[in-house]
Amino acid sequence: MIEKPSTVGAPRISRIILYVRDLPRVAAFYERHFGMRPLPGGTSGWLELDGPQGGCTIALHKASAAQKSGAAIKLVFGIAKVRAFKTRRKKMD
Repeated sequence: MIEKPSTVGAPRISRIILYVRDLPRVAAFYERHFGMRPLPGGTSGWLELDGPQGGCTIALHKASAAQKSGAAIKLVFGIAKVRAFKTRRKKMD
């Protein structure tokens, strides 16, 4: 039997960061097909989108010229108390 990891106190994904080459084009895609809208505070190399149902946001970050692939991804977990989270996880090992 495979033991499932505990989800008690598990953080939620609060943001997905996509490193993209054409920020306006990718933003338009998410706006058109998923009803997402830009959040205030965007800059020329950063735009955060929020969906109509809330939840996880998608942040678009201008990819560097050295980035070889078309897109890269980072997941951001919402953890209010990082030290407490790390302590709990160490006890699980």
